[in-house]
Amino acid sequence: MGSGAAKGLTEATVATSEDELRVFVAELPAEARAKLAKAVAAAQKGSTHPTAALWEFKPLGKRVTEVQAQWDFIQPMWQGMVAAGGFSKEVVEQTRAFVAVMDQTSEEFLGQCDIEDASIDGTAYGSENSSMKVLVFTPKTLAGRSRPAQLWFHGGAFVAGNVDAFRKSCAARAVHNQTVVISPEIGVAPELKAPHWFSKVIAAVKWAHAEAERLGIDVKRIAVSGESHGAYTGLGVCMKLAEKDEAQLVKLAVLDIPGFNNDFLMTAPEDEAGEMHKACSKLHMQAMSYLITDDPLTFDWAPHKSDPNIFPAQMDEKLLPKLPPIVLMTREFDHVGKRGSEQFAQRLKPHGKLVGLYIQPGSGHGLGSAETNAKLAEDEALIFKSFLHA
Repeated sequence: MGSGAAKGLTEATVATSEDELRVFVAELPAEARAKLAKAVAAAQKGSTHPTAALWEFKPLGKRVTEVQAQWDFIQPMWQGMVAAGGFSKEVVEQTRAFVAVMDQTSEEFLGQCDIEDASIDGTAYGSENSSMKVLVFTPKTLAGRSRPAQLWFHGGAFVAGNVDAFRKSCAARAVHNQTVVISPEIGVAPELKAPHWFSKVIAAVKWAHAEAERLGIDVKRIAVSGESHGAYTGLGVCMKLAEKDEAQLVKLAVLDIPGFNNDFLMTAPEDEAGEMHKACSKLHMQAMSYLITDDPLTFDWAPHKSDPNIFPAQMDEKLLPKLPPIVLMTREFDHVGKRGSEQFAQRLKPHGKLVGLYIQPGSGHGLGSAETNAKLAEDEALIFKSFLHA
């Protein structure tokens, strides 16, 4: 490749293919190849991303004491529901009453944020709803007029929850992650069905972009995030944006304990190998069926089990490269989202869209101790700091 090392180095920097670079390296003297390999290794070591350690899962092999106690408490409740017929309308109302008071976050974070209570016309942004409630939480310590933001979607077994019920946790996320948190009222099943669910979320994303200057947020640093069915919502909006070639509206998706896959339909509840899957399989799929039907107790999943409008993790392969970068977060004993997250992670990897799969040891789906919850908040803050504040 030429007579001198200087000339060879120049040619390497303008190589037009990996093959040309391999030829160049192969023609280097052995000593030069060794020096090059050492330099590359040093560069890679120095460029380790701050979040790299988060993706290293070290299983605890058991639930931490507080989580085991919570698990032992809820299992008999589920067994009673199944014995009584399943996720009936009465159970929906009970779930709504529980979710309405489940946010035990400290109220101190509310005083650390400026909170805007807005109502937007969703039809201006592609939704069928003319009135849509949005809460905006801006940390008082977050200076400037070009701030990172995240649209956060609450969970609630698809049938419960609203933005007011999660005010405290939204304020805490805003403070911990140092982002403007935008919490739109999407609605719940069975009143809201798929795929209208996702059209409302797209309207919220586009509203955030349209109002960016007034809200003081940077349109290039807007993430979507959510937990449980809120993570389902987050992936659904990413899928719909990818279908429209508009995924660039979202810089990052952080999806926590997501219920977005069809893995529970691949095995009958009684044939599930894992005790945590066997315990919740029937109730989980009945709750999710409210996205389609008003009668989950007799609903037949067969025609819908691979429908991406119901299971966004089943989206067409051609959409995966169009998605924004995705962080999947689950728990060692996440009875709803761990298996489905691991499966979807494998689909994302070949397309370079998986930032990382985070699995917290010892905790479960919405089940944690003071220590695991604090560690989770710390790790989530590192993710947002690394990708939205860089």
